[in-house]
Formats: sequence, structure tokens, C-alpha cells
Amino acid sequence: MIAAVLVAALTLTFLQAPRDADLAQAITFIGNGDFEAAETVLRAVTVQLEGQPGRMRELADAYLYLAIAQLEQERPKEAARNFYEARRRNRTLSLSKYEFSAEVRRAFDAANAGSATVTEERPLVPAPRPPVPVEEWIEKSTNSVALRMALGTESGKCDGVISIDGTVKELKWMTTAGTPCESFTVPLAGVRPVTAARGGGVALSFVKQLRPTVVLMPAPSADFFEAGIDGLTRADLTDDANVQIRNAIRHLNQFIEGGSSPGITESLYGVAVDASLAELMDTPGAFDGSTVRTQGKFEIVSRDRNQYLLTAETFTVLVVPDPDAGVAALLRAEAQQLRGQVIEVTGAFKRRNLAAPVDKGAPEFEVQFWRYETAASIEDTFSGNRMSIEDLVDADPLPSTPVTVIGKFRGGNLFADLPYSSRKRSGDWIIKDDLFAIWVTGKDPEGDGWSLNVRATRDTVNWLRVTGVPKLENGFIYLAATDVALSRPPTPTSSPDPPPPPATTAKAQPAEIMFTIPVQGVEEAAADSVFAVQFTKAMDANSFSGRVQLRYARAVAGERAFTNSAIGYDPVRRVLTIDPGEALLGGRVLECVLLPGIRDSEGVELKGADTRAPEEPLQILRWTIASR
Repeated sequence: MIAAVLVAALTLTFLQAPRDADLAQAITFIGNGDFEAAETVLRAVTVQLEGQPGRMRELADAYLYLAIAQLEQERPKEAARNFYEARRRNRTLSLSKYEFSAEVRRAFDAANAGSATVTEERPLVPAPRPPVPVEEWIEKSTNSVALRMALGTESGKCDGVISIDGTVKELKWMTTAGTPCESFTVPLAGVRPVTAARGGGVALSFVKQLRPTVVLMPAPSADFFEAGIDGLTRADLTDDANVQIRNAIRHLNQFIEGGSSPGITESLYGVAVDASLAELMDTPGAFDGSTVRTQGKFEIVSRDRNQYLLTAETFTVLVVPDPDAGVAALLRAEAQQLRGQVIEVTGAFKRRNLAAPVDKGAPEFEVQFWRYETAASIEDTFSGNRMSIEDLVDADPLPSTPVTVIGKFRGGNLFADLPYSSRKRSGDWIIKDDLFAIWVTGKDPEGDGWSLNVRATRDTVNWLRVTGVPKLENGFIYLAATDVALSRPPTPTSSPDPPPPPATTAKAQPAEIMFTIPVQGVEEAAADSVFAVQFTKAMDANSFSGRVQLRYARAVAGERAFTNSAIGYDPVRRVLTIDPGEALLGGRVLECVLLPGIRDSEGVELKGADTRAPEEPLQILRWTIASR
């Protein structure tokens, strides 16, 4: 196939010269016939460019050259998949006979046979079977949830019901009569946050080895466990099964973690998969670009560059804190004492940026994590050895002895959480969790190796653990601090409730939509997608309620609404995340309708479409759903 390569190597005259240095290097490798090296670099490039809307054409080029490298290594099936991915990212992409060999052009055309532009509505493609309504296998109320599921064994499955009672704080598995698995009940505080299982399904694990980890599958897809869980992989599952697993994880974690809103990480990387370092490094391609939860012995590479290592047996991975997650400062402060200890991280597993400064010999893969746990922090959660700010506010009378609470740092009332007149001293500052805020007095927000500025909003991504004696004065609680330390959130989904938007000012400019994931009009959406919309300004999270609706274009009579859809808002990234709650129908166009009343944090309504009439929605976002 050398002739194909020589022609393909000339394509820099056809495609726009890449801005990505690694992409340019990979094209050079192809021109020199080093296809294996080119493939290694191009896989990393595709991961790095995913989710960067302004670089879709470069991403398409990366997939195109990746396919060519695989074609030259006589792997036509993998090449076909990446030729298709290239066309998905650039719907206008075509290959000139003057710049690409006939063999490359034939393979590209065959992979994209019948594809249409993403902006047009395709003929309806019926689903193999309609999605099973969530209410047929999930029952929920304010204080409880019950899910019909199957528990997987090595050779089969046991049907039953997994339930959580929030009133008595217990999790219970009840096996259907006549099946060999035992029923069990455990305290809710002894249950770890639920993840996806590495082979498919829901992984349910426990603190202090209360019980062995069990793997569950939603009842509508229980047939996947018919022959047992050995040998099953996530690639074997249908889109329906993947969405059902996501729904099960969300409903269970609502009680285990205290929240259930989808987040931007779910849109970019999917739900977390529980995997050991050995599993990650043995088959990295199976996890590349996915959210993982993994453990290893912690070592420091560079605290200044926020680079660390996790090691287990002979396997090592680079771990880097997500700069927007508020864990970087905490880890820097704890790094020395954590050295040599086993910690657990949750984040995106991917090939590291080859251009990033790192020590020679650093691992090829990294986890960019937004959460980490130590054995002590997990056991502290299990013991319940803390008081919430809500409990402190509701206490009557207040404790007369020192208490410890965890809250998000809010500076010197930077978000008007409490009346400005309630501040007693200029050095006082606020911590908050959900709706509840208190003043902290007598101690600055600083410690060994870290310091927060009460006037800097950038520091409000951090959580603090504060110990002190509370006092009530004029209806406000003041915690006279004796100890202040950086902390992880009391639950992974904890967040201060946003303050009400201020009155609208005449000069305020409305927020606009900055980009979407997938990019509407450019990328097709997978049937199990979670969608993300980023805005140019901070938004009023409460204004989204009831004003974000999903529907299919050209809806047919009797088509049911998206009754299980869920939304979440990330104030740090200014991103609205939308989970349809069911597998989407291939070939259809999904519409996301944004209704009047959605406002930014200044109280100004989101900018509407240029051609919008007063009675119409502000914006309608559209994505074509890819046929599997």
C-alpha cells in the first residue's frame, strides 16, 4: 500500500495546515511510512481535541489520518470506523483523487455510504424495540427508591429488587423467591457511591468490606446476565442498556451521595467505571476517554505542576487534578502526608498531552481527576463523624462545645449569602452548603502551604473543614474557629445554592450560547448521549427549571415525551447538562427547546434567536441522532 501512503502524505496541501503540533508530527510519520508511531500519536490527538468546538476540522483530520494509518497496517474494520468518525466531525469532508489514492478513497466512501448531512432529517429509522419506560422498573418517592434488577453471578443471574429507604437509612437487596442468591441489608452509610461495572452493569461496593462487591443489571436488560457476568464487556451492551445503567446509578446515588443531577463530565466522559490500575493499563483502549474510579499508591512528581503518580504492582499512571474541581489546593496541602498511601481517584482516563511538561519516562496515560479519597476520608464518611451546616443552623439550642462542619468557602460575603450588615469584623468570612450559610470568625482561611483570599472569587472553588464553638447573635450563627483545614465536599454532589439574581440593569448584556456538546450542525449525537450547553455568562441555575424541554422534530402521533430527562448546571464552567433519560432513536432529530424566563446571574433573559417571534422559544438546539 506504499502508493496509497505517498499520495496521502501530500494532503497537507488539501487540508488546512494543522495547528496541533502532534497532528503535524503524525502526518510526517505517515509520509515516512511509520504507521505504528502515527497511530499512537493520532489516538492521543483525538482524545485531546474532543470537546473543543473550535477545532472540529482538526479533529476530523486526526480521525482521517488515524484511519489511513490503520488501513496501511491492514486493519480495515478499525479504519472504516475512523473514516466514519472523520466525516461525522466534518460533514463537508471529501477526498480528492489528485491527493488521495484510489484505495483510500474507496475505503472512505464505503465507510460513509449513505451518510447525510447532520442538518437534514433522515427517514425515520424505527428502534428495534421501544425504550422500556423507567416507571416499569423504578419506583421512587421523596424518601425511598426501589429498582427491579438482576444480580450477576459467574454463571447466571438472580432477579430481585434493590431498594433504599432514606428514613431508616438502609440499602436492601431482596432476591426473588427460588433463586440461589441471598438477600441482604446494610446501613446506607456503609455503601460506596455506585459506578458502572467494568464488564457492564452497575457496581455496588461497600465500606470496610462489609460485603463483596456485587454487579447488577436493570431488569429490562437482565438477559445480558443470562450466561453470567464472566466475559461480558461494555461493548456488548445496547444503547438502551447503557442508558438504563446510567438511570440506575443516578437514582441510587441520589440517596447515597445526596444528589442526582447530570454533570459536564458525564457528557464528556460518561459515568464512572470502577477499574483497577492493572485493568486500565492491560487494556487502555477499552477505557480511553472514559471516567474511571481507580486506586493506587500515591507519589509526587511535581506539586508546582500538580502532577502525581498512582502505582499498583508494576502499573503506574499519571494523575493530575482538574483545575476547575477545587481539589488541587487540597491535594497540594495533603501531598506530603499522603506519600506512600493508597488513595482513590475519580476522573477522565486518557493519553496524556505529549506536549505537556513532564519528567522523562512519565507514563503514557493519565487520569485528570475531580475527586479523590483516602482510606481515612472514606471511613470518616462511614462513621458520620461530622455535623452538617444545616444541622447546626437547625440546632436548638446550639451546642456549647466545639463542633466541626464542612462548607464551601464564600469569601467575605462575595455572593451576598448573608446580609452585609451581619458581618462583625472585616476579617470574617462565610462557608455555605446548599441553602445554609454561617459566618466564621477569629481565624483566617489559611494553613500550612495554602491561603485563601476573602476578596477573590477564584478561591471559592475550595471546601473547608472548620472546628469551633458556635454562637447565635441577632439571628445569625458565628463560628469562633479554632481550626481551619482544606477539605473535600461532604458529598460529591454538594454545592451551595446560588444566590437570587440581582435586579436587572439597563446596561447588562444578555448571555448567549457559547457552544454545545455534541456540536449542533456539525456532529451527530450517539443514541446514549448526555448533552452540554455552555453560556457566555454565569446563569441563574433556578431559571432552568421547567424551561428546558426535549422533543423529536416531526413528532409522530402518540410519541411519548421525555418523562425521565434530567438537567444539571455547573456554575464554574457555566454549563447546562441535559440527560434525555432514554436511548435516542437513530436517524431522528432531537430538539432541545429553551423557553422564555431562562436568565443569567444578573437577571437578564438569555438572548433569543434572531428570527424569534415573541411567543416562540428563546432557542431551539438540534442534533441528528446517529444510526448504530
